Amino acid sequence: MPRKPRDRGLEPDGEPHLDAEDAALWAQIARTTAPLSRGRNRVTLRSADPALRAREERAAQARKPSTGSAAAKSTVEKRPVQAGSPPLNRYDRREARALSRGRMEPEARLDLHGMRQREAHGALKRFLARSRERGCRHVLVITGKGSARSSLRGETHFTPGAEDAGVLRRSVPLWLE
Repeated sequence: MPRKPRDRGLEPDGEPHLDAEDAALWAQIARTTAPLSRGRNRVTLRSADPALRAREERAAQARKPSTGSAAAKSTVEKRPVQAGSPPLNRYDRREARALSRGRMEPEARLDLHGMRQREAHGALKRFLARSRERGCRHVLVITGKGSARSSLRGETHFTPGAEDAGVLRRSVPLWLE
């Protein structure tokens, strides 16, 4: 069964319902208006409060470029903008899902097991630079779990040296920022 349109002053075709007086008024207004040009599609509302209006006018004046002699005599040399590194590839959810489910293999791997933090940081930088040069989109960096033996036994109390456990696991994401 077809649904009836809600009565919100709309006709079944979605147009607003106007009585004869409103329709005549709308026709008169529509005849006297001109379409906006493409560059003038922004509407600025002026405040009724004189203090706010003065502040808005000062802000508008500050945004306008100055035409004084100081601006004309500018000695700043404009250099062409040099392109930085090429844009990063966008994150692709399908590829990420395929990687996580094992349907797709990473193009390169780096295993940081047994490395100290300084060695691992340098190795990671070199690995990522080489991978980028080769055009790899997906790489795998293995950090390991750390060497906290207390966590393996399920102990939750303080164990000397346990604070160093998993340093690479915590540090690699920070290095990648």
